[in-house]
Amino acid sequence: MSSGGRVLPERVRRLGRTAPLLVQSALAAGIAYWFAEAVLGHQQPFFAPAAAIIGLGASYRQRWRRTAEIVVGVAIGVGVGDLVVALVGPSVWVLVLAVLVAMSLAVLLDAGALIVMQAGVQAAIVTTLVADPDQGLDRWLDAVVGGGTALLIAFLSPVGPLRRPREHAVEVLRTLASLLRDSVTANLTLDTTLARRTLQRARETEYSLTRLREATEERSDAAALSVLRRTRSRRARLDADAAVVLDLAVRNARVLVRRADVAVEREDPIPDDVLRLVQDLAGVVDHLAAGYDDASQQASLRLELVALAERSSALSVPLGLSGATVLAQTRSLVTDLLRLTGLDAAEALGLVPRMYR
Repeated sequence: MSSGGRVLPERVRRLGRTAPLLVQSALAAGIAYWFAEAVLGHQQPFFAPAAAIIGLGASYRQRWRRTAEIVVGVAIGVGVGDLVVALVGPSVWVLVLAVLVAMSLAVLLDAGALIVMQAGVQAAIVTTLVADPDQGLDRWLDAVVGGGTALLIAFLSPVGPLRRPREHAVEVLRTLASLLRDSVTANLTLDTTLARRTLQRARETEYSLTRLREATEERSDAAALSVLRRTRSRRARLDADAAVVLDLAVRNARVLVRRADVAVEREDPIPDDVLRLVQDLAGVVDHLAAGYDDASQQASLRLELVALAERSSALSVPLGLSGATVLAQTRSLVTDLLRLTGLDAAEALGLVPRMYR
């Protein structure tokens, strides 16, 4: 399939993932505009829907902060603009002065980038478009209406990024299994090209981990605002813990893959028993991916990992440097993956027997 053929389906899937957010933003914009016009009596309150859309944003992350920054930024810009116009009168130089003062004040208040930008924009609007001084207060009220609407929609919405952290976690697990399997194949066939390619793929896993971290953070932010906070917060904490464990697992896997590449390049053979252990671990990782988030499978997955841990502790063949490194990382991976079955770090470590008993 051509790159163009792959791009369109991915964009359609992305639209499907963001559709709930787009609907929320559209509804918030309409409600905010109606309230500011019909209830407050403001003429063309365009900033009410704008504030609502910005407050909800294209993601669930930091909605409280975005909304607060919009309201504060508008307050600073409107206040400075009105004051400067009242003292000096409208002109190009007044525009320059108002924008400079408003943005400088926001910076002095240690405000975020959005507050600084909004302060400057609102100062510019007040000094150029707002002839009636009372409209400055209207604009600030419109921002409050838009921000409040955004938070209300976020609070009441039953839709959240419920699946995204899990989808990314499964993607990381499948990649991990593939890396382990390819490393074994490269060593069995002494394929240096495959070994180097696998190492490069291992280095590129940081992108998948970043997406996983972002998804878990977004999930946490959505849970913090949701009316279903208690249920979602617990699930969000579990997702965040799993993301930390997967990060550790991938880092251990990178070391394993790097040493497996060195073993092929330097013809430092890894014992077949160790390679079979890694191959079988890849199979267990596939099972973890297939049964991820399925509590009914945790016990059987834990038994598979414990069996691998016991095998790893009983190996007595001569290892060499590469073999010893790969075995050590395999045992570390088993410990990490045991934590995905619901164990804490101490419990997982306790199920991996010491070597050379």
